[in-house]
Amino acid sequence: MKEKNINDLISIIIPMYNSENYIGKLLESLINQTYKNLEIIIVDDGSSDNSLKKALEYEKKDKRIKIITQKNSGVSSARNVGLKNVKGKYFTFLDSDDYIEFDMYEKMMNTMVKVNTDVIRINYVKETENCDYISEGNLFDLKDKILNKTQIKDKLIPYLFENKIEAYTPLLLIKSDLLNKIKPFIEDIHIMEDLLFYLDLLSNINTIYFLDIKSYHYILRSSSSSKRRDRLLLNLRDTIKVIKHVISYLKRNNLDESVYKKVYLVYSSMIVKYLLRTFQENDEYYLTFNQLCDILDSLELSKIFSNVNLSSNNEYIDKSINLILNKKYDEFYKYALSIRNIKI
Repeated sequence: MKEKNINDLISIIIPMYNSENYIGKLLESLINQTYKNLEIIIVDDGSSDNSLKKALEYEKKDKRIKIITQKNSGVSSARNVGLKNVKGKYFTFLDSDDYIEFDMYEKMMNTMVKVNTDVIRINYVKETENCDYISEGNLFDLKDKILNKTQIKDKLIPYLFENKIEAYTPLLLIKSDLLNKIKPFIEDIHIMEDLLFYLDLLSNINTIYFLDIKSYHYILRSSSSSKRRDRLLLNLRDTIKVIKHVISYLKRNNLDESVYKKVYLVYSSMIVKYLLRTFQENDEYYLTFNQLCDILDSLELSKIFSNVNLSSNNEYIDKSINLILNKKYDEFYKYALSIRNIKI
């Protein structure tokens, strides 16, 4: 029996922005992969440091590396540019400040040939900037299993909103013939862009396989943009946009009512965290009482909070939501100030 071809081209899309301290380690882990047939597409998103210079040095050494430059437009824009340049039979993403094991793509391709699935999803290890272990992913009962359309709808999507399975695109290896079906990344949303892409992908595939190899090293940076205090209100507004997209997705795909409840709880909790964190860290806080009232009285937030009827198992979040639901904004404001030294 003739062996199946396991030398198909993989296109790897890397959005890069001010990653001069990290891009070298990632590219070393790529050019030394045991699986050699790679197309490495780096999209420099207007870096102002030496990231581009370092990447160009690697491009000179390895013809598999292709660098595209653009003015700073965000990670979603950079990924979309990469998607337009995919030539491989399969494609995936990497973040420029992470790194991978040298045999990761060989293991993924061997599995792809074995199970013949639309998408493979692997596991990860989370580390500090010094590569100290923090945690690792858990695949639960999905470990080394293939899910069909029904199982994706009934099990995987609820898992996403129970925070069991992360919607993290660098963990995916995807058949490129799906590119004519899936939508590009939404460029006016700057958080959870992975989730929206992930959901659209899931609605357009027949199968996904969960390969339990912890070959991706996700580095938790202290300066991560999602944690910066000056982005909290922007993140809050983007979260509202995400909720609209998610609810629309759930309706189109006729998801069970229980999933809606989880979605509203997860994102209302996230919104409360953003609000509480604007009161934290320094002596100054961003929101005045009137500003807080304007935010909480917005039609979008009122609808979100009115749909929350479960406990988050976080006393600070639950108390805050209860005060907001009862429109006791003055009490919420005082409460936020009283817990400003507690890490939420």
